[in-house]
Amino acid sequence: MKLAPYGSALLAVGLVSGSAAWGETPSRKTTGKAPKSPAQKAPLTPESSPSTSNSRNEIKPSISNRTDREIERWMQETKEHPGDVVGWVKLSQAYLQKSRETNDPLYYTRMESSMTQAAQIQPDHYELLKLRSALHSSRHQFPEAIEWTEKAIKAKPNDAANYGILGEIYAELGEYDKMEANYQKMLDLLPGLASYARASHFQELYGDESAARATMQMAIDAGPPKGEATAWCHVRLGHLNFNGGFLPAAQKNYEAALYAFPGYYNAYMGMGKVKAAQKDYPGAIQMYQKALESGPHHEAMGSLIEIYAFTGQKDKAKAMRDRLGKHAERYHEHNMDIDFEVAEIDAEHGTDLPNALKLAKDEVKTHGNVKAYGALAWIAYLNNDLETAKPALEKSLSLGTHNPLNFYYAGKIHEKLGNKQESIRWFNRALSKSPYFHIRYASDARSSIERIAKSLSEESKIQSVSKDQ
Repeated sequence: MKLAPYGSALLAVGLVSGSAAWGETPSRKTTGKAPKSPAQKAPLTPESSPSTSNSRNEIKPSISNRTDREIERWMQETKEHPGDVVGWVKLSQAYLQKSRETNDPLYYTRMESSMTQAAQIQPDHYELLKLRSALHSSRHQFPEAIEWTEKAIKAKPNDAANYGILGEIYAELGEYDKMEANYQKMLDLLPGLASYARASHFQELYGDESAARATMQMAIDAGPPKGEATAWCHVRLGHLNFNGGFLPAAQKNYEAALYAFPGYYNAYMGMGKVKAAQKDYPGAIQMYQKALESGPHHEAMGSLIEIYAFTGQKDKAKAMRDRLGKHAERYHEHNMDIDFEVAEIDAEHGTDLPNALKLAKDEVKTHGNVKAYGALAWIAYLNNDLETAKPALEKSLSLGTHNPLNFYYAGKIHEKLGNKQESIRWFNRALSKSPYFHIRYASDARSSIERIAKSLSEESKIQSVSKDQ
């Protein structure tokens, strides 16, 4: 499978050793540069989809507790054979997978401890090189992650997983040409679930959502029916459908994710978005609460704060914000932070805006990707800093990503800049992509269009009267 003349590649997904344990890199910190303007990038179009064998249709029991069993197994192995490097490496890999499933930073600390034991036995063990890269990448220590990944590539140039990890890092840094090159290398070496998923994300970034959905389905078809990796792909396809305005399809995708990996927090968060879009706010709250049963997920907490505030449950919103603060402290205890993510949540509710702006500016210095610039544009707007908001907005839209929330930001920023016609155009783009893209902002976009259109009509009448006089 080859990329089209200008590109290909899948999502922020971290392959772990030879297993199917991979996924989004958690939101943390590091270094990067601003993304280049894409000029005329042509998104990847898959040439063919993988065949499906008969065995794919055999439904297997849930393996949602598989990682816990792996941890217990390798803990016992390391007790019985403390000098065997394999046991410590396997235990480290299991902790990494557990961190993906729970979002609990404790497992990164345990992973690091197991890796230290492995390094004392065999510091140049190949899988240990990959684990060092994964840990630094998860902590958004990107220069170190690049260094260890390149060492792994030097040791085994034909291991596709390394190019996927390196591509993810460059995606975080906003170095999209390098992201593309590494994802292409991964696709060349090993077409499959992980490489197709990355290709889908590349297509999404460059605005080809139809191709992105098709390629993510390829990823799902290439994987097993059960497991966290397959569930993650179902969730990502759900997000593509949700942002594209296909609510019933998104709901089916999230339900499929829960079948593939029962109790999956990402799927419950997706279901929460669906319920909120349907104005079933008690149902949405229930889904986000279910997401929190598997671990301290700050995105679920932020969504609950939003819904509690929107439905007038101020005490519950405050209690959830207190819980989020304690969760952030826990990250600091384990050498990680979600300070910017917490500041984003606070900024949405008008709290501590100057601090949010400072952290947003720091974020684009270390994460030069379009998402970071979108956050900076919005937080600068909330701070009434249009000199910062306008160029940040332009960078956030530079790849052509069809993100309805970013379109809404563009509408608000252009309105404040006095570009009324332009603001209406962006509000209409947001709503045409998804009429329920945000619990508050979708309705605000509609009312803004009416208000601005009325203002323009009144201005036109005044100008007409003035000419007649």
